[in-house]
Amino acid sequence: MFRLALDCYIGSSHDYTGTHSKTISNRECQGWNKNYTHTVNDKPINQDDHSTNYCRASSSDGLLWCYTTDPAFRWEYCPIIPCFACGVFESLPSELPNTTWAVSITHVLVVTFQCVSVTLGKSVEHCPASLCGSDDQWSSMYNISCTSEDCYTNSTEYVGKVHCTVSGITCQHWNTDIPHKSNYRPTDPNDLASNYCRDLSSTGRPWCYTTHPDVIWEFCPVPRCPE
Repeated sequence: MFRLALDCYIGSSHDYTGTHSKTISNRECQGWNKNYTHTVNDKPINQDDHSTNYCRASSSDGLLWCYTTDPAFRWEYCPIIPCFACGVFESLPSELPNTTWAVSITHVLVVTFQCVSVTLGKSVEHCPASLCGSDDQWSSMYNISCTSEDCYTNSTEYVGKVHCTVSGITCQHWNTDIPHKSNYRPTDPNDLASNYCRDLSSTGRPWCYTTHPDVIWEFCPVPRCPE
């Protein structure tokens, strides 16, 4: 079973006229004519869109995005992609043994995998994401781990080893301030030296600072444990 993008466009991203107004991480878009929470430097090409907060492409970037209402997140891409990109309706990545997969498509068409069932054991370092490349082929540079540590019931107790975000960005190590200053740091020495997703701020989902200079932090593709 899979979930397609929340919206899509045919032709150029500038032809998108939909009303989706949330980002990949489900953050609310800021109005294009507002300078709060963030100062607006770029606006959609079509002036009629300036009075909205809809995801749009600007003249400087062909991808659909928006400024967000989150003070810690200046802007983010929206889950809107070409309607027939990278085999959206066919040729999805192969199903892995003993797993089931769920598709979460973003500007890079991220595919996240979940295990059918979890077993006792130790998590291994992994990023459960396959990306759609410019050649319209799904990448094979992903791996998964299927133990009881790879999901969470209480996000603050998650101890698995996912080390990338929902949009496929590698996590920043907790003991560094590059590229972003860490306001939260694990108390466990092993976690402190890692870049594993954790929920140190009790947000309700594991997250991490990212290695992308324009994206301070993002949630991680870690599922809730089966009930």
